[in-house]
Amino acid sequence: MRSPLLVGGILVVVMAWQMRALSAAFVFGIGQVQRPIPLVLLWYGIGCAAAWWAFWAVTRRRLPATGSGAGLAWIVAVALVARFFLWGSHPIQETDPYRYLWDGHAVLQGVNPYLAPPAEVAPAQASLRTDAAREIHRQINHPGIRTVYPPAAQGLFAAAQWLTPWSLGGWRVLVLAADLANLALLLTLLAGARLPLEWALLYGWSPLILKEFGNSLHLDVFVVLGLLLMMIALQRGRVRMACVALALAGLVKLAPLILLPPVVGWAWRRAPRQAVVGMGLALATLIVGYLPFLSAGWRLFDGLGHFASRWRVNDSLFSLLAAVVSDGTARVAVGALLTAGAGMTVLWVMRGVPGDPRRLWAGLLGLLTAAFLLLPTGNPWYFSWVLPFLTVVPVRTLVWLSGALGLYYLDFWYAYHGAPQAFRWVRVVEYGSTAMVGGWEWWRWRQRSLS
Repeated sequence: MRSPLLVGGILVVVMAWQMRALSAAFVFGIGQVQRPIPLVLLWYGIGCAAAWWAFWAVTRRRLPATGSGAGLAWIVAVALVARFFLWGSHPIQETDPYRYLWDGHAVLQGVNPYLAPPAEVAPAQASLRTDAAREIHRQINHPGIRTVYPPAAQGLFAAAQWLTPWSLGGWRVLVLAADLANLALLLTLLAGARLPLEWALLYGWSPLILKEFGNSLHLDVFVVLGLLLMMIALQRGRVRMACVALALAGLVKLAPLILLPPVVGWAWRRAPRQAVVGMGLALATLIVGYLPFLSAGWRLFDGLGHFASRWRVNDSLFSLLAAVVSDGTARVAVGALLTAGAGMTVLWVMRGVPGDPRRLWAGLLGLLTAAFLLLPTGNPWYFSWVLPFLTVVPVRTLVWLSGALGLYYLDFWYAYHGAPQAFRWVRVVEYGSTAMVGGWEWWRWRQRSLS
């Protein structure tokens, strides 16, 4: 085993251990000014450097598709140990999991979670008479807004609440199970593509994944699960199964549904009938998912509409649009651009060799990245959707971005210290450095093409 892999793995484990220790300072509503956010980001940066060093060392070696024994075992072991250290750590600067439990409680009580926001439920109600229930209710973010989470997410929330009422324990189990399943599926995907299995460290050692799933317990781990199932199904020529998997991912978070047209377009070149049936099955899956909640009527999308029309966090290209036109016009323009981008991706992937998914992976990677950069909400955990495609189509610029997104947490640091406007300069570093890496990578590619 070579030193980058050995030393990089040790540093990733140390990062996870330090993040767990630092998480004890992130208690809801207490000591916000004293929270060690810069120290968390320091270790996050060390973890990124270590993982990238190891990954690029691996990609430069000629490795068999079946893996190289000790190296692969080490990669998996580091991934498992890092997750072990993060188990039970306090979510750093995150309160979303408390909303998950609230929605799950509503579903178990037979209440439609899309009908009323948490703020309309008084803590004195019978279902909130325990201290744990009242504490979760108190920690819900944006309690005046109806839930934004689609039906499959609601089912997962209900399962977590059923396992451990008013405790994150059940949700931790579900997230860890999905995270480990993602790692196993990624190894399966790499094997099917005859790519080195060691490339799975881009996901397994990713500080972004470790922070947002292992520590912050974000729902997006199930989106990644659906996308990986879709990719493996397409790799094996099972178009209908792939479309259902993508629809299920869309029932966790709606945004990945932008990938459906390119997937169907790619499948059309190989098997038109399967492509049509797959599209129908995807639409049917979405309809069936929403059926149990139809009593909410148009309020099904009230929270989502509020989020889409008003939220703006850590944005990049959207901020350039909004500087030229009004916020509302910029949002409409983003919708038009993404629709056009999806159409262009359909045309691009259909030009490839029928049945070869490599061009499709690259197209979906580009479309998801464009969506992330154009949307007004650039939460780091949204970028996790890109990781399955990035692992099979490594792009240095996007690997860099997965690390630079950690700077998002400085937004809280500046807000706690009374200087919220300073964060705009952090965004310049965050996305400006990514643009510089992109320019360098393009130049390198251009030089190789000319030679």
